[in-house]
Amino acid sequence: MTKETYKTKDLWEAGALLAENIPLVKIEKKGNTCYFIFGNLAVAEDKVQKYYFGNLLIDAFKYQEAVNRLKKQIYKVINN
Repeated sequence: MTKETYKTKDLWEAGALLAENIPLVKIEKKGNTCYFIFGNLAVAEDKVQKYYFGNLLIDAFKYQEAVNRLKKQIYKVINN
């Protein structure tokens, strides 16, 4: 992971970032935990701050699709 990426293990936070078109670089597995690594650090941090303070407005359908895509990706990472 470089300094220009944002890393989180929170599925719902990652779903919000993905729904906001922040590029997912990779999913990294450490033990029983998966970490989602996103590009564009500055934008990701801004979106995360809005997410946690309840100021990030996301289309509900896009958010649901993003979380489902991440769950499928986790399944692939776990089973490799």
